[in-house]
Amino acid sequence: MPKKRTKNRKTIPLNTKSLGNDISAYPFVEIKWLDIEGDAGWSDTKDLNKQELPVCVSKGYLLSQSKGITRIFTDYIKTKRDDTHNGYIPLIL
Repeated sequence: MPKKRTKNRKTIPLNTKSLGNDISAYPFVEIKWLDIEGDAGWSDTKDLNKQELPVCVSKGYLLSQSKGITRIFTDYIKTKRDDTHNGYIPLIL
């Protein structure tokens, strides 16, 4: 089965080396992506191939985009020493 790709892939130019830990410098983005949906019931392959994939929405700070993979982080830790985004980083394909 051929891979289904979305046609409106956008890349935002981003120099992550210059951004550092300045959270306000990272763009806040909304990403719409397709994912599978499942249950524990029985289905045949004809029915599965006819099903539409649901559109999922993720919002967060853009960390990087490379080779079709977009990484965002949704939370960061604010400490007395530094702001950091070295926490929860979901991967969006």
